[in-house]
Amino acid sequence: MTSDVPCPPQRPADGHKGDFGIIAVVGGCHDEHHVMLGAPTLVGLAALRAGCGGVQLLVPRPLAVPALVQLCEATVTPLPVRGSGYLDQEGSMPHILRARCDAMVFGPGLGTSRTTSGILRGLLAAEGPPTVIDADGLNAVARCDEPLWPAGRPVVLTPHPGEYARLAQHYGLPAAGSDNDSRRLAARALAEHTDTVVVLKGHGTVVAGPDGSTWTCTCGTNVLAVPGSGDVLSGLIAALIAQCARAGHADLAAASRLAVEVHARAGLAWAQSVSSRGMLAHELTNHIAGVLEELAS
Repeated sequence: MTSDVPCPPQRPADGHKGDFGIIAVVGGCHDEHHVMLGAPTLVGLAALRAGCGGVQLLVPRPLAVPALVQLCEATVTPLPVRGSGYLDQEGSMPHILRARCDAMVFGPGLGTSRTTSGILRGLLAAEGPPTVIDADGLNAVARCDEPLWPAGRPVVLTPHPGEYARLAQHYGLPAAGSDNDSRRLAARALAEHTDTVVVLKGHGTVVAGPDGSTWTCTCGTNVLAVPGSGDVLSGLIAALIAQCARAGHADLAAASRLAVEVHARAGLAWAQSVSSRGMLAHELTNHIAGVLEELAS
């Protein structure tokens, strides 16, 4: 671990679950074209494995019971939908803005309807807890012509190369190549343009802050290149932001660097103990607690 990666937050011996942060996840889709639930439940599972005190899943009403079946340790808030299955924006916004949490993840499996874009605009315009925007949340950012930045809340953006390419085209930012220098430049440009922390995923994930700082992860493995791996990372980021905030440390870039390092080391642990290929994203979460314990010692 480098000096740029903080140690995991301390966990007091007499602590209770309220001391370790609550995260909310806004995601999932049940419309005429798609049914997607795995992404938000993977986010929640990763957050719990990272030691957060609770997870609230805010999902479309038809997915409420299946969400509890997939992640029985979570609480679920059903979001109202229209006849076509798309979220009802007016009915969903109060639930999302009232979510009592220390950090939020917005976007995993949420779909690309105009409702997603409308909810995103309302979310970013309101004050609230730090919010990790991932997956379809990032696609909504790239389609939004109205000004979004600076947001009313602290934000972490977590694009993979394809999502970054769409954001770069939308905002007129430099392309991200495969070399470390261009990836650092790209992540920094997006962070400065949006006044957010940016986690540009890929081989050598880059974490950039709005102050121009960058950090590149130097460990990892291609076993992480599987569906759902990014959802695990989003859950890790939110969980560590929430725990750090409860411990009195509100540095989103530092918490994001720690999450990226834990994610990479968990992948290495799976590869070393099982195989160099074939990992499933939920299996990655089994190594999170051990890596955090190792980094805390």
